[in-house]
Amino acid sequence: MHSEIFVVWYGPCRPPLRLCLYLACTTPSFRLLLVVCQRLLPMREFTPWLGLCHIHAQANNSPNAQPTLAAVWADSIESFEREMHVYTNAHRQQMIWTEQVMPANEWLTDHPHRMDVQRLASKVNAKRPVALGGFGEGATGLGLGGTPDGDADGYLHIEEIEGLEPLGMQFGVHPPKTVPNALYEPLFGQPDPTTAEVAQFGGADKVPPLKTYLVADVFHFSDWESEVDKFTHANKCLFGGKAQEKFSETAPYLIELQIENDFTRKLFTHLEGFHEDSMVHHWHRPYGIFVRSRESFEEVYNHLSRFTKLQNESGKWFFRRFWDARHSYAFIPLLQNNLEISARFFGHTTDRLAPRIQSYAVLMGKHGCLRIATWNEDGFFEQNANEKLPKSRTQCLNPAYLKLLNQASERVSAFKVVDYLLREFTGEQQIGDGSRLAVENFAVHIRSIALNLGVASELGWARVASVAAHLGTSFLDDPRYAGRGLSCAQIGQDSQGEKVFFIGNECIKQLQSTQRKFNAPAFIKIISSAERTIDRPTSGMVLKAVEAIDPNAGWYWGHGAIRKWGELFISQMGRELQNERHVYEQIALAYIHGLEFRTDRRFMYHSILKNKSGVDYTDGIADIFNQEFGGGNYERNQ
Repeated sequence: MHSEIFVVWYGPCRPPLRLCLYLACTTPSFRLLLVVCQRLLPMREFTPWLGLCHIHAQANNSPNAQPTLAAVWADSIESFEREMHVYTNAHRQQMIWTEQVMPANEWLTDHPHRMDVQRLASKVNAKRPVALGGFGEGATGLGLGGTPDGDADGYLHIEEIEGLEPLGMQFGVHPPKTVPNALYEPLFGQPDPTTAEVAQFGGADKVPPLKTYLVADVFHFSDWESEVDKFTHANKCLFGGKAQEKFSETAPYLIELQIENDFTRKLFTHLEGFHEDSMVHHWHRPYGIFVRSRESFEEVYNHLSRFTKLQNESGKWFFRRFWDARHSYAFIPLLQNNLEISARFFGHTTDRLAPRIQSYAVLMGKHGCLRIATWNEDGFFEQNANEKLPKSRTQCLNPAYLKLLNQASERVSAFKVVDYLLREFTGEQQIGDGSRLAVENFAVHIRSIALNLGVASELGWARVASVAAHLGTSFLDDPRYAGRGLSCAQIGQDSQGEKVFFIGNECIKQLQSTQRKFNAPAFIKIISSAERTIDRPTSGMVLKAVEAIDPNAGWYWGHGAIRKWGELFISQMGRELQNERHVYEQIALAYIHGLEFRTDRRFMYHSILKNKSGVDYTDGIADIFNQEFGGGNYERNQ
């Protein structure tokens, strides 16, 4: 008579293999039992979850937490909170509270107009389990209670989606995917029509679906003719007549994309082992730009064909390759700087209630990122900009337009520098919020500094950016570094940035040594006997604080350089520091991170201090000090 063993296995995952083999050998009834268990306890699927998290900048019990909307790759509230705790601890933060945690599809059912939240949810996957919105109400349009805050971008919302992965061979997948999950909503999703679109088309039931078009750059396809012959959907070259014949190998094609289409699948596919020129995959190519519109193919074609050539103020015509992915990727953020140029490009003229184009997007597959610019109707009307709309879509190659084009070209040349900085500065050392756009803005800002040093090459540019990321963007004005030879006058011509890199690294090593040895609690104890609220900082006070921060400062940098640094601190920040608390903490931050630490693009301090004043502002300074140096919970003067 056989004895039976009954096993109940709880949890979303299957029992361990060893346990299964053992039980299968000991009882014939186990297999049937296992099947029953699996039917009763199906595996839970990991999907994007959304929740409102209250996060503090340091691991303490202070109630001053800042809210942010978070997207997490999870299968339950417990796994959501677990991933958030891991993420915040790794970033020297503490999660205080979570609320409204639920699967993203449920959250978006309650708030269907939140396209920004849809994109946030699309950023997370198994490899990148957590993505955060901005901190605080109004930080990035991800506000509380499901109500969008004022968009910081005004009439345009610029978004960067990073960490993207292409489709692969998809063995055993039926039907095969044509678009990665993270790109479906921004490129093929169907958001509800806006109020302006409803008015434009004469009713909600008359608003057409949002279509997706590709302006393809033929130059980057090795056999475009064979691809075109297979198209069964609308497509047409944006050039006509002689221009199409003359520039057939570099001409732009407008194509209406269908989600269930082989060409669409190849756009988002990269197959290992196949040659880069093979027409079986296109992910790695800078193949063009995506356009989303509710207008017909003919209307979009007529609109975009206007921008293939531009006329300057002298009447001369120039080709404008707006479909060049690398240039458009850099050009998109600059559209925020000129409403007239943006309105013409989006087709928003005085005769329209809604723009002809809802969004432009550029995918850089090799870098795994998508940059998308969406017309922000709410921000547009908040700025009362309707009266500033142009009457026609005709674009003039005027000085303002040329300035944007030149700035975009500069950003294109920054690609290698940005890649280098993204590799070198990660985690706690990340530049800004760590996004590609933040690093790009930092690199472009450093370009002028590099040119002042006579640095002309990309390698030299990267070297100067690396030094600035450690010493602060105002390092050339710092008397300490000038005393070591790091100044425009002493560097002279340095086209490859070798001198800057060598001297800068010596300064970085000394500063990092100081930061490692800096005892914040002891520093606070030393200065606690001094009056924390002062009328105006003095040279003696600054020198006392510097001595507490770095006892070897005078020996290494020179006593004269330290005195000059103290004078510069007072002259640059003294007026702002009148009657302000936590002056000593700001001296420490300025000594380690540079005199411009409050607004330096290298850090995110400006976002923490944004829209704060008085006590809230100075308490923000104290929070930054604690976050950077772990000063502990010392009592603040009220």
